[in-house]
Amino acid sequence: MIGIRVGIKKDEDGNYKRLVSELKNLKKYRVHIGVFGSDEYAMIAEVNEFGRIIYVPPTHKKTYHKAYKSGDLKKGFVKKSKSNFAIRSQRKGYYIKIPARPFIRGTFDKRKTEIDKLSKQCIENIVFKEMTAYQAYKILGEELVNLTRDYLTNLSKPANKASTIKKKGSSNPLIDTGELRKRITYKIIKVGVSE
Repeated sequence: MIGIRVGIKKDEDGNYKRLVSELKNLKKYRVHIGVFGSDEYAMIAEVNEFGRIIYVPPTHKKTYHKAYKSGDLKKGFVKKSKSNFAIRSQRKGYYIKIPARPFIRGTFDKRKTEIDKLSKQCIENIVFKEMTAYQAYKILGEELVNLTRDYLTNLSKPANKASTIKKKGSSNPLIDTGELRKRITYKIIKVGVSE
C-alpha cells in the first residue's frame, strides 16, 4: 500500500475540492491485469498462473487392416471400406501435471519497487493537477501490462520437458505462438460493480 501525506494551506484556485474529488475517484476504481474472457487463452493463462493436474481419460482406437487367406496381414493400415480385419486397442488414462508459472503474481513480486515508484508518481501528478485519477489508472494499467509481458517473456522456470521443447522448438515455457503474451491487458473496474 502507498502512503503520501498532502497538506494544503490555502485553496485560492479551488484545487482542494478537485483534489478531494480525485482522491475519492482513486477509491472508486481498481486496475486489473490479466488475460480476460473465457476463451482458450484465458484458460491457458489460468493454468499457467496456478498450475493444474489434468486427467486424460482412456482412449479406444480401432485400426483397419487387410488379412490375406493365408492369415498374413498386409503391412500398414487400410481404409475401413477395404478392410477385412480390425484391431481394437485401448490406452490407459493418465495424469499430466502442469507446474505453476505465475507470470502475473511474479511480476508484482519481482517489480514491486518499480510499481510502487510509478504509483507514487501518479499520485503526485494528481496532486499537482497533471492528471486525473482515471488517467493515473490508465498509465498504471499500461505500464503493468508492459512489465507483465516482459516478465512472461523472460520466465524460464520451471522449465519445459525435453519433449515439449522439441515439439515447440523453444525452451521458453510460456511462449509458443506469442498469442498469450499479446492478450495480457488491463481493465479499470469501478469498485462494487461486477465485471
